[in-house]
Amino acid sequence: MPEVPFVTTPRTLGELSALRYRFATARRGDAEAWMRDELLLVSFAGTYGTGSAGNGDAAFMRAVLALARRAFAPAGVVLDLRDVEYHWGDMMASVLNDAVLGGVSPAVVVSGTCRPAMTGLVEAELGEDPAAWLFDGVDDALRAVDTRVHQARAEAERRTREARLRGLRHPDERSAAGNDRE
Repeated sequence: MPEVPFVTTPRTLGELSALRYRFATARRGDAEAWMRDELLLVSFAGTYGTGSAGNGDAAFMRAVLALARRAFAPAGVVLDLRDVEYHWGDMMASVLNDAVLGGVSPAVVVSGTCRPAMTGLVEAELGEDPAAWLFDGVDDALRAVDTRVHQARAEAERRTREARLRGLRHPDERSAAGNDRE
């Protein structure tokens, strides 16, 4: 049987969607550089397809978000959708889910072109209060995510302290301290 050659087809993410995007990072002006508390702001613009016609748009947005998360290693995410015309499509929920980092939910900046549909999506698909997710301005959204990041860190530190007080140290810590026996 003769060997059949492979056919390669060049592809771009632009084939999935006509949406446009840009990245920015933000941190509080009083933040220490070593704190690793930079927030990622991903802005999208364009028309999100209605219903299943938006599946490619959601796939594109998820790919862009994954790229930005990998490249910038943020502590939290803000999605700016003010320039997105979005009427309906439940795959948008997967974009929001992908924007959750370390248990910290994202904030979404909305406008009249997407607020009604985003409100319905957050309520119906995520079962969440839209007031906790949707914001009118970037600064309010950044403040909300920054607060969530700091609350999550404080909670993690509290749990670590409690575990240490109970003697439930990490196995590496037990070995280093010579406490290998349970």
